[in-house]
Amino acid sequence: MLHSVMGTKRSAADEHDSGDSTVEPVPAFDTVRKGYRPEQVDTAVRELQWRLEMAERSQQEAEERVAALTASLEAARATTPDTFGMRAEKILRMAEHDAAQRRERAVYDADRIIDAAHDEAERLIAAARAEGERARTDAVAAVAQVHADAAAARRETDLCADTAAAMHEHVVGLRGAVRGELARLHAAMGAELRILDEMVATPPAPAPAATTTPAPEPATGRDPATRPSPAPTAPVAVTPRTTATTEDIPAAGTAPSATPTVALPEQRPQPSRETTADAPATTTGARTEPAGA
Repeated sequence: MLHSVMGTKRSAADEHDSGDSTVEPVPAFDTVRKGYRPEQVDTAVRELQWRLEMAERSQQEAEERVAALTASLEAARATTPDTFGMRAEKILRMAEHDAAQRRERAVYDADRIIDAAHDEAERLIAAARAEGERARTDAVAAVAQVHADAAAARRETDLCADTAAAMHEHVVGLRGAVRGELARLHAAMGAELRILDEMVATPPAPAPAATTTPAPEPATGRDPATRPSPAPTAPVAVTPRTTATTEDIPAAGTAPSATPTVALPEQRPQPSRETTADAPATTTGARTEPAGA
């Protein structure tokens, strides 16, 4: 029975030692844009949980072995010492010492694994909290930047709308002023053309013939018929202007004043009624002068 207990203790120690030799350190996490990779964190947490379970299981097995060894020791002590020799007593003492060492080692390993798991968990929690705080700060800054950009775009849109409305009002007012000026010019030109048409269509009334006293003939004895008569006056040609030129209208794209200044058409010299009336009279007098003589 004692040999079986010792064999069990040795096999358990070997298993524990082999279990400790297979434990590997937790690998470091790769840093990505917003923290560690989730799959690596999950793998590390599962590894730590597995180690913690193995440590607890080893501790429980060690406690069970200690309890079994303690029971065996109590049973051995209850027997008569005479049945065992010095060798058996030595083996029992060695077994007790070995059991105590293994128990202390199991407790130490379990505490060490538990502390390492707690430290790793706290480190992961702190890193996750820091990453969450950083992500929240970045999100708040991004939202503030988006709001600022939206406000700037809104102000720019309002400014463009106000400028477009002002330009539209200016163009509408300018169009009305140009139309009014064109209507005024059209009316003035129409009135002028009507006056010119009436002057051209209505012939001037002939003036009464002037009674002239022939001048005394010089003593030269020249014939009155051979004297030169005055040259007739040529009629005045009147060319009415019916259309306005393109120079009178401002070019597109310019910004004239509220009331644009439009150049009036040039005033043509009107034939004087006295001139047209005197010309036939002079001619008539010149022609009738020989008859009176």
